[in-house]
Amino acid sequence: MWLLPLKACDAPQLQLYCFPYGGAGPSLYKKWADAIDPAIQLVGVQLPGRERRIKEPAFTQMRPLVKSLAKVWRHRPDLPYAFFGHSLGALVAYELILELRRQGLPLPLRLIVSGSKAPHLNRHPEQINGLPDAAFIEAIRQLGGTPEAVLQNELLMQVFLPVLRADFTLYENYHYEQNAPIDLPILACGGRSDREVSSSDLYAWSEHTEGVFDWQLFEGDHFYLDATPKLLIDYFTPFIQRHQNS
Repeated sequence: MWLLPLKACDAPQLQLYCFPYGGAGPSLYKKWADAIDPAIQLVGVQLPGRERRIKEPAFTQMRPLVKSLAKVWRHRPDLPYAFFGHSLGALVAYELILELRRQGLPLPLRLIVSGSKAPHLNRHPEQINGLPDAAFIEAIRQLGGTPEAVLQNELLMQVFLPVLRADFTLYENYHYEQNAPIDLPILACGGRSDREVSSSDLYAWSEHTEGVFDWQLFEGDHFYLDATPKLLIDYFTPFIQRHQNS
């Protein structure tokens, strides 16, 4: 199952599809359920290799991943919708929009990208996906976002390492191909103390839309959204709800 409803919604007016960051699954967005507007149906995008799909091999190449996702979008409910993606999830959301456009399928009304460099910028100066386990785990530790208790638990890491390596391979091998800007508004968000993604990296997303562009920084590092979800939700909700007037 690719799409995981995260909040019961009797009469949704809008669907928000949330793409997780590398190594994570859709459940990280469950904490948003109580904070988000009742008219917005919150849906997590569940990629292979994690949570309920832990036994399935994770994707390591972007094009096969978005082609598989596009098949799912052919059967989604006929409701207005928006995308939110953090870090790797932002790139997946963006590339899925390009694939939907290629196939002539309905596009989201809004794209919210978080903690992600614009697609045309260099992704990572030093690749870590092929490092030995100990060095790879230390690199993950330096990036933050993964609890130390998990990093030190050998049994848990045996479970998480394959999907972490796959996601870093997907991210580090991502190759941007020149495309026309997408015809929908983009909002770019990030943490003020993010060492991986600068404010200029976020602003560079403006080159990828023919619509309105806005951007906002929040207190925190690369994983600012885990610490202050309500501030982020309160900020982007008006952005995605303006669909009725545009």
